[in-house]
Formats: sequence, structure tokens, C-alpha cells
Amino acid sequence: MPYQEALEALYTAFRENGILCKWDEPMSLHTSFKIGGNAALTVWPSGKAQTVLVLSLWRELGGGCPLRVLGKGSNVLVSDKGFHGLVVLTTKAKRVVFEEDEAPDREAFRRAAVESIAPFCRVYAECGAPLKVLSYICGQPDRELSGLEFACGIPGTVGGAIVMNAGAYGSDIEQVLVSTEYYDLSTGQIVQLRDSEMDLSYRHSIFLDHPEWIVLSGVFKLSYGYGPAIREQMKKNRDSRKEKQPVEFPSAGSVFKRPVDNFAARMIDTAGLKGVAVGGAQVSEKHAGFIINTGGATAEDVKALVCLVRDEVEKLYRYRLECEIRLVVDGITDTDTW
Repeated sequence: MPYQEALEALYTAFRENGILCKWDEPMSLHTSFKIGGNAALTVWPSGKAQTVLVLSLWRELGGGCPLRVLGKGSNVLVSDKGFHGLVVLTTKAKRVVFEEDEAPDREAFRRAAVESIAPFCRVYAECGAPLKVLSYICGQPDRELSGLEFACGIPGTVGGAIVMNAGAYGSDIEQVLVSTEYYDLSTGQIVQLRDSEMDLSYRHSIFLDHPEWIVLSGVFKLSYGYGPAIREQMKKNRDSRKEKQPVEFPSAGSVFKRPVDNFAARMIDTAGLKGVAVGGAQVSEKHAGFIINTGGATAEDVKALVCLVRDEVEKLYRYRLECEIRLVVDGITDTDTW
């Protein structure tokens, strides 16, 4: 296998540093599509410090072997061939710190914040923290923080949400994110970005333009609000997802970015593509913007169906839909473009 010597050196270094790692881990176990072959070597850093150590060891010992960092795998399609390099799964790096908990007197901090003109609390979250869990915690009676209600059903991690500027129900990460920290694979440095430096826009951030920058954490600025209203809004959002989206099937969420002045699902539906299938992959009959795994779907099935949908929609609308799902190819022969 290519890069075997480098991977063995990494495996030894990870074990020596007490970092969980495994050979030949099926990526189908770590993606929301439930699709993907085995990764040559997979590692689970336990927090930000171990994540930095893992990436530093890769720079030192990796010998050019392919690297891919994943969270909960909710917006990716992994090759059926697997991945011939190192996969870093960040799901154990999930520490969350509330600014109010760092104050000498938490209740005094809350009272002062609520009574002030700008009643905000900053929340620090490591890249692997589940976004919907963070949203849920923020809405609980002991927090009552508003701003992440839109995220209560988004299945990814904080890191992935920052990279993609995840959003729903009229809001997105851009509205609440104030800074982020990343590790630069090219220099080995840890860097912080603030506000406009992150270049956030619809389903875009600067990290999509710089794949060598690995998000380590984010800081969110949330407002103190009325708890029952926060929780009611989150319930409405969750209920809406269950009603309108095919949550009962494995998928990677919305497949295509929203066109200007239209909706991808509407265009796909108008083209008569609801229910169309290639192998085990199918355009959802519940929501045409989703491609679901009805059982045994392969990455090639999904890719073929994406191409079919785009071609048919382009024939009808003279507009080519842009896919927002990211490809994880084998690291050697495949191309990571749709």
C-alpha cells in the first residue's frame, strides 16, 4: 500500500502518545450517508491539544500521505474505495466553555448581562462538539441563550458548520460566530480569525478556499433571551424537519446549493425527478432536495444520481445546480470534483 511506512510511523507515534487510532476503519460507520470504504488509518484525538499534536505528527512523519479531517461526516460522500491515508475524526474534541461559568460569580455575571444594553454571553466550542447538542444546551433553563435555535436539527459538528457556514430557517453560523482558531498545515502555526476575516457567506467560508487550514474551535456570541420562547422555536424547527425532510433515511442533507431566486428542490421536482433512483440511491419522494440511501447505496450510485439530476435540471432551466456535498476520494486516483 502506498504510504505504508509513513502510516506505520504515525500509528506508532499516536500509540506512544496515548491517542486512539485504528487500521482499516470503515468510513460507512462515520458518515450520515452510511457509505464509504475503509480508511487506511483513523485517529480520534481527545481534544484540541491532541488534535494539534496529531496534525503536527502528520507534518513531521506523514511523508506526504493523504490527510482528511472529518467531524460527524454529515456533509460528505466517501469513496467506495476508501481512503489511502490518515483520517482524523474530531468527534471526541467536544469541550464547550460558557463565558458565565468562567466568571467569579456566575449568577452576578448573568444578572449584569441581562440588565445591560448588550446582554450577551460568549461560548467557546471545540471543533468536534455536536452542533445540535450545543444548540440544545444553550436553550435549557439554566442557560436560556438565543442565537442557535436554527441549529437544533443540524447533524454536524461545530468545525464542519463553520467551514460550510451551516444554516437553516433564515439564519446561519455567520450570525453568531465571532472568532475561530485553526491549525495551518503548511506552517504548523495556530491562528485566530475574527469577523470579516472568516469571509462567511452562503454555504461558504475562507476555510473552503484554504483546505490546509483545519478548524480547531469557534467562539459564539449568543444573547440572553426568554427560555420558553427559545425552546418553543427549537421544537418548531425540529418538528418541521421531521415533517418535511426524509430524516428516517441516511443522507447528507441538502445536496445542492440554493439557486438565486429559486429552490433546488422545486426545480428537481418540476423536472419530474422525485423518486428517481440509481442503485440504492434515490431522490427523496418527501423532499426532492435530498438524495437518500434506501439500502446498500454506493458512492458511485450517489455520484451517478447527482449527475443525472443536474443534467435534467439544466436541460429544463438552463441552470447547472451546484453540489454542496464534499467528496472524500481515495487519496490516490480519484478526483474530488463532481
